[in-house]
Amino acid sequence: LSDSHSLLQWHVDLMSRACSSVTVLTRKRWRPLIDDLALNARIIDKEPSTMGDAVLTAVNKTINDVVIGMPDVYIHNSTNNFYQDILSGTGDVVLATWDYAPQNMRGKVGQVLADDEGKVLSVVDKDPDCDYPEMWGALLFRHQVVSMIDPRGGSVLNRVNSWIEGGISVTRVKMSGEYIDAGTIDGLARLYTSIGNLR
Repeated sequence: LSDSHSLLQWHVDLMSRACSSVTVLTRKRWRPLIDDLALNARIIDKEPSTMGDAVLTAVNKTINDVVIGMPDVYIHNSTNNFYQDILSGTGDVVLATWDYAPQNMRGKVGQVLADDEGKVLSVVDKDPDCDYPEMWGALLFRHQVVSMIDPRGGSVLNRVNSWIEGGISVTRVKMSGEYIDAGTIDGLARLYTSIGNLR
């Protein structure tokens, strides 16, 4: 990130190094601003009702592997491209995870419980009482599993525990760096502080 490089551009640049194509979904009223960024991405403007609906709108039905990122997240002090790293994971669904930071993220993120081999046992979404040690911030769907997303669900993973019970392989890859949710006021303040400390 810099004075001339937005958070969305940062995500698209990282994705472009890992994926064959990148799609950005935005609301119609934001389309002129997105166009001004001259992103190396296909732009779709639509009014999605949920995150699941947005993902299913953007997905090309002919592509087997789909990587999904969150444009309001920044990874501070990351040593790798986490979009590339997630592709190294095995499984029908692969989650990019970071250490859970309850002091900043309590009740705001999806938390993950995995075994020592990286097999995901359970995912809980935005529960302040959950004590799972990791949180997810990007994910990969393989083999058209993306079609199982519930377009009415608040999260693309709202049915993931039933997928696991049904035999879908869900794994995680632990990532480096500090996960910052820039979609909240507190998170945005932390992001500005982190960037300021780099100068």
